[in-house]
Amino acid sequence: MAMKPTTIYLHIGHGKTGTTAIQSALAHSADHLKRKKILYPMTADERAKAVAFDITSGNWKHDPNISIFEQIQQQLKDNPSYEAIMLSSESLFWQITTLLKDKEKWENKFKLHIILAVRELEEMLSSEYQQRVKRHGENRPFEQFLRSHHFVSSHHKRAATVLNLIQKLNIKTTVLNYSKNKFQISKLIFDTINSAETYPAKAMEGLIINRSLSQKELQFLTMINALYHEKHPWISARLSDALAKQLPHVQSQPCRISANSRRKLYELNEKFIATINN
Repeated sequence: MAMKPTTIYLHIGHGKTGTTAIQSALAHSADHLKRKKILYPMTADERAKAVAFDITSGNWKHDPNISIFEQIQQQLKDNPSYEAIMLSSESLFWQITTLLKDKEKWENKFKLHIILAVRELEEMLSSEYQQRVKRHGENRPFEQFLRSHHFVSSHHKRAATVLNLIQKLNIKTTVLNYSKNKFQISKLIFDTINSAETYPAKAMEGLIINRSLSQKELQFLTMINALYHEKHPWISARLSDALAKQLPHVQSQPCRISANSRRKLYELNEKFIATINN
């Protein structure tokens, strides 16, 4: 009797769709998942950070010298007793097409199931901008940030490219709308891998990780970046992390946008949104 091929679940993000919470939930439930023959592989240090709800990069690392296919092959070789292996990383979102284009190499070796979380256009760009403020010293107003990107959402454009290729290659995919399910996105991941009973509901209850900023906080950080980021490039990250940790329940707010900019935004991203919604 032929052995059933291992299922490879690839949770590819994208960014700002609850990835840290998802990875923390998976780390919390790793032992329970193992008993179901589902492996979420990680080192002890990675697991300790994820269980503590620290921001991590997931359990897959991009290596320019090793293809995704080769990395999966190594996981299969090292862990032959599992029925499924779960890999999660936002980096996969930007690298996944290399694996998809190699389908003829792997289609008879394992079953691939891609899990992609997406976010509503304005909300995503607002969150991306805030992340730039928090981590990269951005100090321009939101609309100037949008103009510098020609009003195109790189995440929506990339998601459309990935989904078009997935559809062409007939690869199993689950797309989740984070904007509509942000408070249950982690649980939906467990539902997708048929492991709802292992979801760590108590550990995740009321959890807020890496929240977005209020308008006042955003104004404060952009001013700090303009004044001090060049000399102290770490300053916005430390301040934003402290704000999130000390004031986790402050209500975040989307960035303001003019009617004219909103019109341009939807016109230029319409085809990407249509592909994602199909």
